[in-house]
This record gives sequence, C-alpha cells and structure tokens, in this order.
Amino acid sequence: MRLTPLVSSAAAVLLVALAVWLALDVPGAATDEDPADAAGQRVSTAAATITVDPGDGARAIGDKLAAAGVIDSPRRFETLVALFGYEANLAAGDYDFEAGLTTTEIIERIRAGITAPLVVTIPEGLRIEEIAERLDDEGILPAVDFLIATRNPANWEGTSAAGRPAGVSIEGYLFPSTYRLSARATGDAVVRAMLERFDDQISPEIEAAIQASGRTLHDVLTIASIVEREAVLAGERATIASVFWNRVRDVIALQADPTVQYAIAAEPANVLAFGYWKPVLEAADLTYSSLFNTYVVIGLPPTPIAAPGLASILAAVEPATTEFLYFVSRGDGSHVFAATFGEHLENVVRFQGEE
Repeated sequence: MRLTPLVSSAAAVLLVALAVWLALDVPGAATDEDPADAAGQRVSTAAATITVDPGDGARAIGDKLAAAGVIDSPRRFETLVALFGYEANLAAGDYDFEAGLTTTEIIERIRAGITAPLVVTIPEGLRIEEIAERLDDEGILPAVDFLIATRNPANWEGTSAAGRPAGVSIEGYLFPSTYRLSARATGDAVVRAMLERFDDQISPEIEAAIQASGRTLHDVLTIASIVEREAVLAGERATIASVFWNRVRDVIALQADPTVQYAIAAEPANVLAFGYWKPVLEAADLTYSSLFNTYVVIGLPPTPIAAPGLASILAAVEPATTEFLYFVSRGDGSHVFAATFGEHLENVVRFQGEE
C-alpha cells in the first residue's frame, strides 16, 4: 500500500522520536533537563560561562557544558545537535548561560552565536548619568553601580581613557553602541566593555589624522561631543565642527549652548525641573559659573559633555574647511552659517526674529 504524504510525515516524526528515545535511553522528552519548571520543561539549575573554541564539536561542547553544570547530559546535547543538523553551525565564543535554560535553548544560543542574554543600546549624545539610568531601566545593573565603576581607575587602565588629562571624568570615552551583556555583568565589566569598544572604533587612520592635526584625542572628543549635541542633520556635522575649531583658533569663546546645559545640570534642582538638557536656556543660565560654561570661559571645557558617535568624531577629526564663526538654527533642524558677526545678526533676525 502506498503511504499518503501525511502518513509519511507522521511516520518520520515517530521514527525520529524513537531514535532519540533509544539513543538517550530515557523514557522522557529529549530536550528536557532536570528539575522541571511549571510548564513541565526540564531546565538547567546552574549559571556559568563556558568557552567554545574554534573547531569544537558537539561532543566537546557538551562535555564543557556538563562539567560547568549547565546541562546534565552531554550525550543528549550531542544527539540533539545531530538531529537538528547543527554540527557545522556551532559558533565559537565565550558563552554566558543563566539558570533555567533547556538544552534546546542552549543549542540555539550557540548556533546563533548569542554569547550573552542581555542586550542594551546606548544612543549617541548621552552623558554618563543618562547611560547609568538607561542601564538601570533596562534591568542590566543599578545606576549607582555603573557610576561608581566609572570612577574606578582599574577600569580604564590600558585604554584611551587612561591618557585623558588628570583629574577629569571618563565622559566621552564610553562608546555609544549596542552591547550584549552577561546576566551577571558588574558595573566594572560594563564600563570596561564600553571603553574597549571605544578603542575598537579609533582606527590607526583616525589616530594618524589626529596626530597630523596637532590636536589631542581628548580635545577632538570634546569638540565631537558638542557637535553630537548640536547637529541635527548628518551633513552639517563637519561644518559645525569647523565653527568650533575656528573659534578655538581665534581664541573666541565657543558659546555652545549644550555646554551650558551640561553645566547647569550640576544642580539637582535643574535636573528635576528640566532633565539633563534644559530645552530653552535663559539669560541667567548663560552666566552660570562653571568651567563647562563656554559663554563664560574661553577655550574647551575640561571634558566632553556627552558620548559622541563615530560620525561626530570623524567630523571633529576632519572638519570642513571654512571661515565660519557663527551659526543659527533655521527652525527645521538645519543651520545657516556666517563668517562675520554682522552676517550672523542678519541671520538671527531672518530666522529667529530676534537676537
């Protein structure tokens, strides 16, 4: 008798199930671990980190998982990998496994190269306190743990942050990016990961360009952070950077509003009322006493004011060639630039209606 496709499929499933049952010598679900959770799935009880080396096969990986207490049966792991057809798709890496995973979930993690379970994205333009809050909100770690870790000298040893001027924070060196983190990540580990990611982005070509410019990495990052907070349109980054570098060259106060926003956020009452970046500055804000207030102090502030992304860093490394010293918003995200104060006043009247 010829089997229908439906009967054939059912028979195949039964044969696979029987093969698993016989291979594992267990009268239960092949994907389960011991003990069982509320849904009947058997799960791992240990949390651990294991290293899958290049060339490791299912047997070697299963042995490592079992030795770490993540699974109880390396034979079950090896058999399931074979049944799924994943033998050639097990990615090398340092894997962090939390308790409560089934063998199937563990296999899928290794197949997909998911080395750690927690993912957080730190966008460009955040200051350290905002990064700490983001990590706290995402359930990665308490904000206070991160803030303490940013002040631990051991965390920036051997990174670019170690070369910044003495006595200042690591503001600007924590690279904005997407991070995959261990469920057991500490503040120290997260800070270190962000500093190392920053160093990964600063290529030898960028280092050479900074050296050729006669500027320091710290100064470049400071300008880049201001550009990050000022620029709305990507195409204006290099031009905005040129304005601030021209002002540095001519020993003119930068008069950058984001630096004032950063300065006044030192007052908890201001943060409570306006957040870390007060949307509309008042005349009194422009006279606030702070080394970060570039309306009061000529030159660069002591540190960057936020975490610049790579695009803003590149704009600060290679600014546009201009003689612009001023710019004003058109109100649509773009800016109009001027080389003289007279031109600037005309632009202010034209686009803002008042000086």
